[in-house]
Amino acid sequence: MQNIIEWCFGILLFTWWIFSFISQFNDKIRKFFGQGIFHLIPNYRFFAPVPIRRDFHLEYRLIKPSLRTTEWRRIQFFAERTALSVLWYPDKRMRKSFNTYVRRIIRLLRSSNPKAVPKSTSYLHLVTYLLNRDPAQSSRGLQFKIVSEQTFDKMSKPRVVLVSDWHFPTKKRQQ
Repeated sequence: MQNIIEWCFGILLFTWWIFSFISQFNDKIRKFFGQGIFHLIPNYRFFAPVPIRRDFHLEYRLIKPSLRTTEWRRIQFFAERTALSVLWYPDKRMRKSFNTYVRRIIRLLRSSNPKAVPKSTSYLHLVTYLLNRDPAQSSRGLQFKIVSEQTFDKMSKPRVVLVSDWHFPTKKRQQ
């Protein structure tokens, strides 16, 4: 009887191990076992639960006082990573917040109310950030776009996620 219990327990553990292994590659099994039945199947992707497949970039153009528009310019939010970045990388917060803004905007674009995007907090943060930059201070208007590209795949073309309307800076009141 002891031997049968040990064999059944061994088969149960082996089956659990097989499902744990397969669930790392198959989302359906992970959703069914990992969320549905008491979270029995673990997710072993510790440092990148959902790996980033695309990079997002913010580009803008201005209307100069001469009423000509400039070319699209890309904003470099963060410097290239160095070996020290393993221990100290404060620019990661800026990168994370920008990616969060973009993902929220994309979620709104795909929702039933995409007209809510220009009123969203994420969109307004990006507009405020751009309007407070030095080049935008002396311009008559600003337009931005969010571009998505796969940096590891050099053959893929950048995809435009959003092109904003034109935004015009308001004059600050002097007190």
